[in-house]
Amino acid sequence: MKERLGLEFPKRSSIEDCVSAIRTLLTEAADTENDPERNGWLSQTAVYYLLAELELYAGQYGQAAIYAEKILEQATDDMFTVAGYKRLWETASCKERIFAFYTAKSYYADIQFNETSGDYFALNPQIVYGEEDIRKTYNVYPFEMEGEQRNLLGKYNKVNKDSESIQYINIMRYAGAYFIATEAYSRMVGKEDVAIRKLNEYLAACQATTLDEGLTGNALLQAIHLEKMKEFAGEGILYFDLKRLHSGSLSRLAKWGSSEDVKIESSDYRWCFPIPRSEYKYNENMTQNEGWPLNR
Repeated sequence: MKERLGLEFPKRSSIEDCVSAIRTLLTEAADTENDPERNGWLSQTAVYYLLAELELYAGQYGQAAIYAEKILEQATDDMFTVAGYKRLWETASCKERIFAFYTAKSYYADIQFNETSGDYFALNPQIVYGEEDIRKTYNVYPFEMEGEQRNLLGKYNKVNKDSESIQYINIMRYAGAYFIATEAYSRMVGKEDVAIRKLNEYLAACQATTLDEGLTGNALLQAIHLEKMKEFAGEGILYFDLKRLHSGSLSRLAKWGSSEDVKIESSDYRWCFPIPRSEYKYNENMTQNEGWPLNR
């Protein structure tokens, strides 16, 4: 890890060392009370969110749950209503967001093939919302393609198609803290019932189908991650979960999800990106990530 400006020739830092350094920086930042009015500035709550994600990644599930619960203490019931969910996809700053990137441009506009033919991407067929689920209106964009109605990505894509504007791209929101806490509890001995109760609290607020209270072990984890996929579809959040969790193969689906084209195995070296050549060009102590050629 680099600690000063200029050339250094360090050896590879371990994941443990990196996690420790990030934890130190975030813990120091968390000591500063900061509650900006606009969503485009990092707040103390956003730092707690990053710490919760870090501890989940590090397998420190008890600590991840503590930080997530600290965030949820600030949540209010009106955040998880039709009006509250709608505000997440509007232009103004709102309390439903914890942190968001500000933008003056369109977002996801390039996934559209054209206005009449539709998009290059459709919603994963595993993602199905109940009729009463308040998220369905914003997460799904029905569109006729090739003679049938398809479910396209909603949210920012819906905003574009409805000729509306956005100013914020949600990066952290309170729903995420629910899912961090839920996964953390599900991995702790004797806490699976707490995990189900915690996620059902959120799902019930969204008028969505709640989890079976008898779920345990891997079945519970799969159910949690399916719900998370439904919650964050089209937000770019799940990519990091795939990299973190890839315990099994990943299916690449054919058109409309009708079949499976290929499986990306969990052992595939491409799960880990190559190190840029500029990072190791003059450093004999640095090695490229396994599988990637040195000239990448």
